[in-house]
Amino acid sequence: MSVINIQQNKNLAVITLREVFKNDVPILYVFHDLDGDFQFMPEVEELKMKDAYVVSLSQMFNLDNTLIKIVSILESGYRAERKFVGSEWTISKIEDEEESN
Repeated sequence: MSVINIQQNKNLAVITLREVFKNDVPILYVFHDLDGDFQFMPEVEELKMKDAYVVSLSQMFNLDNTLIKIVSILESGYRAERKFVGSEWTISKIEDEEESN
């Protein structure tokens, strides 16, 4: 498991939703998948692929500068979440679906 170097990966492609990128809803979840991909998500009941956006890591930092610290410490295979903007981020391991069944 590893963290990324933010300075060297500012242009890294990450996944979010249209509503997040348009700043209509807050980012409440950050996922750093085992394959190294990042996802920045709001509280949603159902994800729709048509709403997915691929943007750069630096674009996400421009939306919410608290993401800089989280991304710099979030190891692959872990996620961070918060209840609302301004609350503390908590980090936990991403549960493998097979483990939870």
